[in-house]
Amino acid sequence: MLIFYLGKAEPIIEFPHYQFNIAYEPHWLESDFGRDIIKGVDNSDVISGGLKNGGGVIGSPVLGSIPPSKLSTGTRSALLARFWDGCNGFYLPGDKMGDNVYPYIVRAANEVTDRDIMVRVGRLLRVPWDGTDEILMMPRKEKVIGYAECLHYLALHTNMFWRGEGYGT
Repeated sequence: MLIFYLGKAEPIIEFPHYQFNIAYEPHWLESDFGRDIIKGVDNSDVISGGLKNGGGVIGSPVLGSIPPSKLSTGTRSALLARFWDGCNGFYLPGDKMGDNVYPYIVRAANEVTDRDIMVRVGRLLRVPWDGTDEILMMPRKEKVIGYAECLHYLALHTNMFWRGEGYGT
């Protein structure tokens, strides 16, 4: 299930780009999900997933051939969410992801069935996604369906959060 936490969430993977650089496996990049997010978010193509802990090559129209460690933090965060079991029980920092990453986070949550994908959200999301995906909104434990209800929840509660009403630390 996809869980969005509005506010300070613990425990959190504070630097997902570093964790990706340590943990990524070549098949993450070579999967349909990996190829789609790299194309959709970073406007780049996977040339080779490489070998364990290195050797992967991404073709960027702007930067040329780059290693996976140079992908955007949002892309690396979504790849962690989708493939790395070490994310289980930890929140990913939504403030380090562009709005264009959230449709892929929703997709990752639909593809992962053995654990929750948890993201700390502190702002309104401006890129809608299709579907009627169920999202658990924390800390109030309210379920919403799809982008419109998620946006409504965030719009309603973001002001309360920033004023310190009804939320913990």
